[in-house]
Amino acid sequence: MHKPDLRTFPFLEKSKKEKPQLHTAQLLSPQEVEMAFKDDTEENRAQLRDHWLLTGAVHQEMYGALRTDVGREAGVGLATLSTPSGAAYAILCTQLHSRQHRHVLPLYEPRVAQFIESATREPFQMYIEGSGDDGTRMLYTCPLPGQYFLPIRTLCKTIDMAKRPDFIDELPALIERVTRLTVVKSLKSSPLTEVDVSIFLPQQSAASGIFEVDGHHVPGNYCH
Repeated sequence: MHKPDLRTFPFLEKSKKEKPQLHTAQLLSPQEVEMAFKDDTEENRAQLRDHWLLTGAVHQEMYGALRTDVGREAGVGLATLSTPSGAAYAILCTQLHSRQHRHVLPLYEPRVAQFIESATREPFQMYIEGSGDDGTRMLYTCPLPGQYFLPIRTLCKTIDMAKRPDFIDELPALIERVTRLTVVKSLKSSPLTEVDVSIFLPQQSAASGIFEVDGHHVPGNYCH
């Protein structure tokens, strides 16, 4: 997998905690990627061009290990989770040994549905930063085949969008749930000991600013 260093991504929000667990993910369309990286090198722009881009952050120790072993030792998996009101979320997991990172995507968000539709046909890029202050980051192509996203595409179409306000009200409980070690099984033989979560917040919730869940501050997205 290609892993060039990129400049600091302008939309990524990382947790400010000393040992962060929660981060804000961003999801950019190919057109937004082109604009966001218009001043980057041609090599990096070529790698990003015509692809959706999913961003996230991980604990600095896991980031260092991923930079060394992604594509060899890291496992990738996809799961779904539903709430009592019927909201559905996709959880894209990357695991190295006993550490797991989870991208959490609300399937009732139109942007996410567009992204899933694209993911069934062609690969997308993942952009990961470490939670430290050294500005390190990497880019790689998600290795999951498009067929893995077909059931999720179907699930997107079954959600009752009239209940969206209830979905938003459930977000704090959802965030607390996806940070638990046991909510997704380990992708490796070793049990999980640490989890990082990058969640793409729906626009309605993002406009309200910051969630606080179990002592964790989760900053809202920039709205595009």
